Amino acid sequence: MSTHSEIAIGVDVGGTTTRVAVVDADGRVFSSRRGPTPSDGRAIVQWIADGVRGVVSESTSKGNNPACMGVALPGIVDRAKGVLVRSVNLAALEGRRILDELEEQVGLRVVMMTDAEAATWGEYVTSPTPGDCFAHLRLGTGIACGVVRHGRLMPTDPSRRTHWNMLVVDQSADAAACSCGLRGCLEMIASGRVLEEKARAIGLTDGISGLQTAYAAGRIEAVEIVRGAARAVGTAVVNLAREFNVGSVAIGGGVIERLPCLLAEISEAFTSQRGGRFGSTFVAVGPTRLGDDAGVIGAALLASVASFDS
Repeated sequence: MSTHSEIAIGVDVGGTTTRVAVVDADGRVFSSRRGPTPSDGRAIVQWIADGVRGVVSESTSKGNNPACMGVALPGIVDRAKGVLVRSVNLAALEGRRILDELEEQVGLRVVMMTDAEAATWGEYVTSPTPGDCFAHLRLGTGIACGVVRHGRLMPTDPSRRTHWNMLVVDQSADAAACSCGLRGCLEMIASGRVLEEKARAIGLTDGISGLQTAYAAGRIEAVEIVRGAARAVGTAVVNLAREFNVGSVAIGGGVIERLPCLLAEISEAFTSQRGGRFGSTFVAVGPTRLGDDAGVIGAALLASVASFDS
């Protein structure tokens, strides 16, 4: 595993909430800001810059001097150009030279990355036993995935417009079409957006929260929705194991936080499908450690090492 020596700034820009934090080499947060993500691109950049100046002021007053900052964004990032190429949730930032704007405003070296890359790195670095190949599945409004192999993060290809093939879990002729352009993507079965729709379709006005309550009460329709999502995630884990020889998969995101019963069902689904193994390799499937902090912590730690695979 890579080591870290710098204090760094982490920025996690979400469709609804943006976070800024000072993070040390062990992933500890010293100072932070969070607030609603503005709708205008220029306003988002300004909010980030103001937040960074605020946490830097607090940090330096305590003797901690951040050397760089990592900015995590939802969507497709061209790291070399410093541009968010495509984002369903942050269209206002598409095409802006965010890296240049922020470096000019805050005076720090900036490294851009996807939110999946940041969260994966944060979970990997803080895991006591990540193994040689570690994967992170993030179930939120959409679905994201990241993989670390031999201490190096697999970067997202900025030219790719679809989900990874490993996240295609339904090969049937009537598989649902995904907005990415493929059919049968995990996002069409286990994302927060789809689970909210399914919950409301069976009369649960509280959406995913209602689904958790109905599942706990043993309501058949709710149990079927949860187990259907779990089987789909289990298939994705099998695909990741097949493709990368993954030995450890951490599953997190807003869906897991609001629907904790899903994680146990995922473990059960994978165990029933593969006995917990893929070939001779035992695959550990478990929860994330950092929760909502994974993105902001991972962004800071990844910026300090820029440990991307080639």
